[in-house]
Amino acid sequence: MIDLLKEALSSPAGSFSFIFSIVMLGGLVIFYVTRTVTKISTEHGQFGNRIDKIEVNLDRRMDKTEANIDLIKTDIIVMKTDISEMKGMFNTRLGSAVSRKRSPEVLNEEGEKIVSDYNLDVMVHSNWDRISRVINSLGTRNPYDLQEFCFYTAYLDTENIKEAKFFSDTDIDKLKIVAYKTGYPLVIITKVIMGILIRDRYFKENAIDVDDVDKNLDT
Repeated sequence: MIDLLKEALSSPAGSFSFIFSIVMLGGLVIFYVTRTVTKISTEHGQFGNRIDKIEVNLDRRMDKTEANIDLIKTDIIVMKTDISEMKGMFNTRLGSAVSRKRSPEVLNEEGEKIVSDYNLDVMVHSNWDRISRVINSLGTRNPYDLQEFCFYTAYLDTENIKEAKFFSDTDIDKLKIVAYKTGYPLVIITKVIMGILIRDRYFKENAIDVDDVDKNLDT
């Protein structure tokens, strides 16, 4: 291409050789430019495709990672709930000095004294609209199911404050203080005392006989 350019420059202007050399030079320039641009475009497209594939693979891995994290979080929440329930059942089975060991369970003199000393019935009353609404949402009148729900929800509120269904944060703090001052485990104050108070009021307002709990145990 350099020789062709030299020949064109040394030829008289307007001669066939000069014009032919210019035309050939232009053709060669266009050819090389076109080939270079095509090569760059092809390489750019291939690079873009590789980037797209990498992004897709990253997205898939991120989705799998997020899914695994969600599963782990779910497992942890379930485990914490199970542990809380096991702790509650263990503490309750150790024996409670605040209720009479009969079925269905009722408060004894000690339990009634704690209710009176700390106005726990007032706490139930101040939260009653929310409590009754939550219990009604179960859509059942089975006394056993209602009783168990009252007992365990009253307890689990204090373990999962963000998901509390019965009590406010302030009331939950008060229940913890009651447990501290009386020396009873928190599960006794919440699951037993508060659970019984809630069960008895709900049963009374909905004309449910508390003695029907045992009758519906297997239903």
